[in-house]
Amino acid sequence: MSSKRIFGILLSLLGACAIWWTNLDVGAQSIEGARFAKDQGENSSLASKGPLGEGSLVTNRNPRTNIKVFLRTDNSSVKPGDELHFTAETDRDCYLTLLYPSSESNKVTVLWPNQESGWNNRVRRGKPIRIPEPGSSIHLKVDGRSPYERIVAVAASEPDCFLGRRDYLEEPGRPIRTLALRSSELLEELRYRAERLADNVDWGTSQLTVDVVGAKTSRELFVSNLSPKGETLLTVKSLNALIAKKGYNWTAGATSVSEVSDQELRTLCGARELLDKDVLLPHLITKDERVALDVAQATRPTKWDWRDVNGQDWSTPIRDQVRCGSCVAMSVVAVVEMQHQIFQKKAHSGIQFSPGQLFSCGCGRCCDKGWNIYKALDFVEYEGLLLESDYPWRPIDQDCAAGGCPASTSGQSGSSKTKILKWRATKNAEQAKTWLSKYGPLATSMLVFPDFLNYKQGVYNPTTTGEKGGGHAITIVGYDDEGKFWICGNSWGTGWGENGWFKIAYDQCGIGSRDAFYGVEFATSAK
Repeated sequence: MSSKRIFGILLSLLGACAIWWTNLDVGAQSIEGARFAKDQGENSSLASKGPLGEGSLVTNRNPRTNIKVFLRTDNSSVKPGDELHFTAETDRDCYLTLLYPSSESNKVTVLWPNQESGWNNRVRRGKPIRIPEPGSSIHLKVDGRSPYERIVAVAASEPDCFLGRRDYLEEPGRPIRTLALRSSELLEELRYRAERLADNVDWGTSQLTVDVVGAKTSRELFVSNLSPKGETLLTVKSLNALIAKKGYNWTAGATSVSEVSDQELRTLCGARELLDKDVLLPHLITKDERVALDVAQATRPTKWDWRDVNGQDWSTPIRDQVRCGSCVAMSVVAVVEMQHQIFQKKAHSGIQFSPGQLFSCGCGRCCDKGWNIYKALDFVEYEGLLLESDYPWRPIDQDCAAGGCPASTSGQSGSSKTKILKWRATKNAEQAKTWLSKYGPLATSMLVFPDFLNYKQGVYNPTTTGEKGGGHAITIVGYDDEGKFWICGNSWGTGWGENGWFKIAYDQCGIGSRDAFYGVEFATSAK
């Protein structure tokens, strides 16, 4: 046999080995990929449920730095009184934190690390962590107050760089600790921190959701305490039937907030009632002769909508306050933005002021306290607003940054602020409509009933006057006398209502009675 032929045979054998080795490696990767895809698939269908809100947890799309965390439980469902058991495993050595966010208490419990691990959260690749460990004194009991239980995992290649000891509340003597974050703000905080991790940090998150069979509520049963005489639970179908029975013209459905807990509903409603009417006296429309005369003599149209004035849309994008009672800041900023565009005669100018600066610097740590509209307007008049790009919105309690600009943004302490000349108020609906058609949008507040969370479209009328979530600030951009409704913008994202907008019947939910209608002016009149 010639040497060339022998050499050719050897090359063929080497090629075959290379193909076999490549296929073997690809097969191994496929098995691991299928294993991970199966786990993610099991959890991803549950991603929109529970206190963390819509969407899955923060995803690291860089395969090089993505730490995979596998969460498994023995049972796909549990009953009230059962103990929840689960295991966590990572695909590499890392620092792991396991969290239990409760929608009922709005607290986040740290299940791992714990006292039994010596508060050490270092884990090894392929070595599962079981909660609870055999013989452990730490137990996670299912109380049945929620239709699901959720476990969240956060992993990073470096200690305390993503989530760690700096976030724990000091609780001496306790075997487990609590995060200094509420359940309702956990997802947004994780997203915020993920965006700011150094490039050399590997990280990943995961979640596991377990159904609770026999819980006091369920995902389908979403409206509670509709009657002061006792608890009534309605499905979307039965709520729509009730709407039709009462002769109302609106439709209910699943929305971005339809599954919030009672506590989260109260947090969403952050507009305090106006109790001291005297604060309005210097700002009443009737106190300004020019404005009072304009309003008195104006012949207003029977309908108006700032989203369509001779084909021009003067509105600004709908915001999402998430689970923070910042609706006052959202409403006031929306009014100022639109009025600024009208004053400049530039629709779609792209101007976006900062509700984060207004809320954190004007009110403080008020996510669960709320605010008054007139106080927010005073801040804009005397202190002014930064741009959103200078002070990005974060739906958590935070202190006002020095100079009004957080160090993590491009804004500097000398960034210019925009002030209004003054703000005006009225409790007269006719004056409010005239202001709308002649000057610009208005801020006000309303009472929120549980069925409002499921508003999808139409002219809203509450189906009940029983249990209320509280006061909520909104932005009025128009009205329709023929249909007898206000046209308003909300701050619950575009997944609620008519892409974030809604219509509400006149004389409903305390509009104009629990609080005033508020408008703003710049140096000269808008028109």
